[in-house]
Amino acid sequence: MSEGVYTNEAIHYLKVDPIFFKAIQEGKKHFELRKNDRNFKVNDYVILQEFNEKLTGWSIAAQINFILEDYAGLEEGYVILNLNDVKEKIYGFGSI
Repeated sequence: MSEGVYTNEAIHYLKVDPIFFKAIQEGKKHFELRKNDRNFKVNDYVILQEFNEKLTGWSIAAQINFILEDYAGLEEGYVILNLNDVKEKIYGFGSI
């Protein structure tokens, strides 16, 4: 019997403007346009933290299920992350 499961998925903490945070929270926005300075990978997780001049304490967890990169019209070094399995809003900075 295995004592644990090893996964290669990373967790990325990202600040999000309140307007976009609300759209994600309401299920209207399922993507993030980001500079790929974190080496995002499919199946990684993002913790989207609402940021309004400072962290508000509200966050949303989601998993990356598709990454659009190296595409005409998309600036070099940037990616569009498709977010899947968006979790309900979470208050506080503890683990989810």
